[in-house]
Amino acid sequence: PFKIQHKLAATHSLATSAFNFRYGFEAIDVIGKTDILFNSSIKAPNNTINFFSYGNESAFDKSNGKKISFYRTRFNLIDATLLLRTNIGSKFTLSAGPAYQYFSFDSAENKNRFINQTNINGLNSVSLNHSKSFAGLRIIVGVDTRNNKALPSRGINWQTSFTAYKGLNTFSNNFSQLSSDL
Repeated sequence: PFKIQHKLAATHSLATSAFNFRYGFEAIDVIGKTDILFNSSIKAPNNTINFFSYGNESAFDKSNGKKISFYRTRFNLIDATLLLRTNIGSKFTLSAGPAYQYFSFDSAENKNRFINQTNINGLNSVSLNHSKSFAGLRIIVGVDTRNNKALPSRGINWQTSFTAYKGLNTFSNNFSQLSSDL
């Protein structure tokens, strides 16, 4: 029911003073029956997560009076994608296009925290404090069988994305991500 849609959202955490800004643009049937999508996310300043180490077996170690603030990690993260989306039948979509990601870690903001104890947490002490930039390609396959997009009573909306990134600077390693949302 729309030709062009803009979505803008901003959130703020009072507890950590973190900000998150998101912008989405969707233009329908711009190139024939192909849509254009642009999505960006800026988690800055003071984006915060609790880092306990790698893997699902990591634990919140409270020994020696450690509090959650010891595991708190601050960093900035920017993501952007520009995708072309086409419908394959009435239930399937395929999207593809360039992706960009920027990550910066401020060691002063994380001083005396677990994230900087690289001898324990397994992170690379040489590259940890350096900004990283990546460019790559994102592909999204979508299946949407909902009977009503606004108030569905049956059906699924399943989106699976694969992104391959190439590091753009000395401290940025190549990596890929696979995610699926149902």
